[in-house]
Amino acid sequence: GYVADTRVVFWGTLPTGISVGTIYYVLSGGLTADAFNVATTSGGSEIDLTGTAPYNFFVQSCVPETFAGQGTYALTSASIDLQAVV
Repeated sequence: GYVADTRVVFWGTLPTGISVGTIYYVLSGGLTADAFNVATTSGGSEIDLTGTAPYNFFVQSCVPETFAGQGTYALTSASIDLQAVV
């Protein structure tokens, strides 16, 4: 369900070639409703994944936020999970 240039991060037990918490970009080549390839840059070279299954991970889309100025920003307790970053 992703489109080209969507930013994604992976969490869990991953194949060799990608790292937990790193932002990757979905590539247009090989993109289907159920499969996609990723690169470290927008339109970059496809990352070759290697390793032995089984893998236990999930993918999360990443939407960057741009703030216009300095100040204090309030977050609700449900808006961020710092444990997921560990």
